[in-house]
Amino acid sequence: MRSTQLEFTGNYVIADGAGYAICIPKSDFCDGRSYHYDAYLLALVQEAGIAPEHIDNEGRPRCFPGDQIEERHLKLRRSGLQIRCLEGGWGLSNLSTQTDQRQAFDKVASKYLVSNGICAIPQANGVDTEDRIEMGGGAAA
Repeated sequence: MRSTQLEFTGNYVIADGAGYAICIPKSDFCDGRSYHYDAYLLALVQEAGIAPEHIDNEGRPRCFPGDQIEERHLKLRRSGLQIRCLEGGWGLSNLSTQTDQRQAFDKVASKYLVSNGICAIPQANGVDTEDRIEMGGGAAA
């Protein structure tokens, strides 16, 4: 997805629904015995240019256990912010309580109309009408 060079078989495992929960397994399937890439979070990190030292997921980028229906969060080291891909947009949790970090988050959140921890992506019939990776990458940068 988006030209990343990864060690994997080329398979994608997609959860039921609109297709916003995608595992990229190293082997032919997602299971609870190995760690996988998350296609959307991987693309988000690339688009935003987030350096590896700013990410707090151990074993990143292949750091998500379980299968395609497990929740997967990108954890940012300094702020502790956690980001996950949802059907309706980006879910944001573990918001910082430090004043400077919270002010920076609130500034970005107001620009991208974040409400109740969700950065909604415009959709029609459950399909994005704007590029969620570009939108998320701009917000995360």
